[in-house]
Amino acid sequence: MAFLRKRANGMNSLSFWRKGKSYIKALASADELVANEIKKDAEEQLAREDAGDSAEATELTDCS
Repeated sequence: MAFLRKRANGMNSLSFWRKGKSYIKALASADELVANEIKKDAEEQLAREDAGDSAEATELTDCS
């Protein structure tokens, strides 16, 4: 499950846990509708990775 957070500068960030580690990815949008679409896509990618179907989802966890 992923969570959206509103940062101090008004922009959004996506927060999620993967394999016991917390990740935060800054989003380039202050628009809540766009942020919700990104969150939905990220949750779908993470679910596919859990099922072993997606190499694309590993890109989310490559945000150091």
